[in-house]
Amino acid sequence: MIGNAGSEPVRVPLTLTVSGRPQSARIVEVPPAETDGRGGLGRAAAEFRIPLDDAALVRAKLSRSDQLAVDNSAALVLQSGMPVSILTVSPSGRPMRLLRDLLELLDADAVEDVTSAVYEERVSSGALGRSTVVVFDRYAPQSTPPLPSLSFGACPPLPVWQRTLADAPSGNGQPADMTSIMSWERMHPLLVSVGLDGLVVTDRQRLTVQSPAEQEAARAVAGSAPWSVTPLVLAPDGALIALAQRGMQRHVAVAFDLLDSNWPIDPGFAVFVLNVIEYLTEAQRGSSVGVSHRTTESINLPVGRGWPGGAVHLEGPNDWSLDVEDLTDGVPTLPALPAVGLYRATAGARREDGAAEGRDIAVNLLSEVETDIRPVPRLEVQGREIEVGQAAQAARQELWPWFVGFAVLGLFVEWWVYTRRASL
Repeated sequence: MIGNAGSEPVRVPLTLTVSGRPQSARIVEVPPAETDGRGGLGRAAAEFRIPLDDAALVRAKLSRSDQLAVDNSAALVLQSGMPVSILTVSPSGRPMRLLRDLLELLDADAVEDVTSAVYEERVSSGALGRSTVVVFDRYAPQSTPPLPSLSFGACPPLPVWQRTLADAPSGNGQPADMTSIMSWERMHPLLVSVGLDGLVVTDRQRLTVQSPAEQEAARAVAGSAPWSVTPLVLAPDGALIALAQRGMQRHVAVAFDLLDSNWPIDPGFAVFVLNVIEYLTEAQRGSSVGVSHRTTESINLPVGRGWPGGAVHLEGPNDWSLDVEDLTDGVPTLPALPAVGLYRATAGARREDGAAEGRDIAVNLLSEVETDIRPVPRLEVQGREIEVGQAAQAARQELWPWFVGFAVLGLFVEWWVYTRRASL
């Protein structure tokens, strides 16, 4: 998607390269931005079809200079595909029909349904086979799953959360069997493009999660990185969806039963399941297909699977570099990277042939707010609109330069009077 913040349409050359080799180029005409106040950007989309048999670095670049050059290019790291095998677990061995049909539509190598008893038997014997992710439907496993998991109406036994029954609301005019969504993490990878405004939940089950202080205390006691938990969707009386992770181990729990909500018939539900499956399998294969990051987010860089191990050396634009040695389960957590561009992560140890293993990390400016550098005619602060002129009038003025000026003027007058008397 290409955006135009100007008042006139523009024609820009767009070039696509794959692993440094030019692949395609075209001229894209982008309409002007909306002129009503500070309206939205003018947008135009360009579609490319590229046959790829292996991992590649894809970069798109606009050959046009403007006042903000860092958003004129974007990169995407495409990892070679890895078959995903989904194991569904439910008490009866028959998960909810809509959920099962949705999993079938995903690009999965296989979807297998088992009962909770069969699952526990396989776990105890270590015979989960080639499954890569587990989906629990209304069943809480007896122990922490050995594979990444997505749970509906249940949660795996972890120290950072527990599923509890919340009290029914009273005195607020809301029906006792209806839950309203208070907030959700819109920018988290699991909830990108997932709208929850129309979600209605009648299940009173909630996820009670550890606070950041409790997680930090657990980290100090354990002496290493314990489980961490991130509440993703909040109701007034607890979390509805949360993510627990430790290194490459990731588990997503949805507290309520899907049958006690209208979510399965909402298009956002399909997007959520797709996001979760991609996010969970990303931890296993080291990188998901089509990965890019922003400068505002930290990055979990798995190096344990397929990497020789050891510290990680990171190099980026403008001769920037960083060494990461504190690995957790073979996974360094990188801080938010400082600039847009392409970074190279290299494993500290080397392969038998002496070459260092490395991976690319693409960091892009993918924010319309930052891209739009037009002056803002008005700001909204605490629900009130403030015009730019009003803000300027309300600004405090420094008075000390006037006092200094008057003092200097007084000294000059005194000096003039003194010299006049001396001359007389």
